[in-house]
Amino acid sequence: MNKTARICILMVLCMQTFGSAFAEPEPEIQLKELADGVWMHVSSYVYPDGKTLSSNGLIVKDGVELTLVDTAWGELKTVALIKAIKLEIDLPITRAVVTHAHSDRAAGVDVLESHGVKVFSHPLTQRITIEHGLPVPNHALDALAERGASIKLGKLTVFYPGPAHAMDNLMVWLPEEKILFGGCAVRS
Repeated sequence: MNKTARICILMVLCMQTFGSAFAEPEPEIQLKELADGVWMHVSSYVYPDGKTLSSNGLIVKDGVELTLVDTAWGELKTVALIKAIKLEIDLPITRAVVTHAHSDRAAGVDVLESHGVKVFSHPLTQRITIEHGLPVPNHALDALAERGASIKLGKLTVFYPGPAHAMDNLMVWLPEEKILFGGCAVRS
């Protein structure tokens, strides 16, 4: 066997042995189109015990701009979400709705606000985030303070069914697409 053949065999063996170490990592953010102009964004968090949980939100096209429902799971993943949206959809995010004050929904609020996004939430979400030292959404939807209240926000109908998973959880209905986003209140 000549020297070139031995080098090629050695390279193949190295690639088979170490290939997984050099494989591309799982994407931090996944975007999945649910309907024309509506995408689900998925991010995850790995707990110290190694358990991984995923979280999802929505991206809704409204004319030539986007409304985001919930941040990705943390600031860095929200930065990655903004980049993924720029690459795959390439429309500006002008507003966001945070469905409650947990970090899988609201930890990226500061990132969105630093990009000029108006972030809306239940008034209780603002209070909870302040009390816990978390990023505070810059606009409260005061009309949603009472159980059963709803408002229109662009194409979205945002409503407060009352406490469920969290005291402040909101839900989003897209009437044209017939999509209900219940967030963690309907999580399996």
